[in-house]
Amino acid sequence: MSYAHMFYGVDPQRLRSLYGSNDEAFLDRFLADPPEGFEGASCCDLEPDEALRRIVAGTAEQDGDKQAGTYGYVLKGLCEHFTDGELLDGEVACVRDLPYALRLPGSGSPIPIPVDEADFPEIGFLLPAEIEKELAALDAPPGKPKKPPLRMRILGWALQKRLGIQLPSLRTPSAEELQEEVEQYRLALQDARARGTGIVSFRH
Repeated sequence: MSYAHMFYGVDPQRLRSLYGSNDEAFLDRFLADPPEGFEGASCCDLEPDEALRRIVAGTAEQDGDKQAGTYGYVLKGLCEHFTDGELLDGEVACVRDLPYALRLPGSGSPIPIPVDEADFPEIGFLLPAEIEKELAALDAPPGKPKKPPLRMRILGWALQKRLGIQLPSLRTPSAEELQEEVEQYRLALQDARARGTGIVSFRH
């Protein structure tokens, strides 16, 4: 199994304005023609349409982390709705592994929904005004290669020992592979800049 980022050219402020808006007309339009796969976005006991209603009502943050998966995929569905499913350029396996002082990793969700940092999807965002700073960070001297979190290294070792599976994110990339990841992320940032949008990113 491999994981990769999906970059959507969305201004996070647009999503923030939806949170707590009580915009019933938007709910009706969205649910009348949801993005492909939206109905199957539930990965716990909360259905995606109900999660969306709680986002619009501004009550999502009151739910526990066990509902985080559904909320993450509903947020992804909103990004697909606002972009007609079109992704930005760039294919990056894991932005947080790039040895630069980047903002996207760790930025979390642009709206206050439950997030489980130990589960997918990983969410990040950049405001339009932050795109140039992120591009500049890629031009700075790189730091030391980043190690995956300890919990992921332990999981990787266990999977490799028991099943012979090596998680791609636990393998140290070569210098050429790392540079390719950097250039792919640069493509996503440049595409967002050209469109005049921010970025909302999902990795799963």
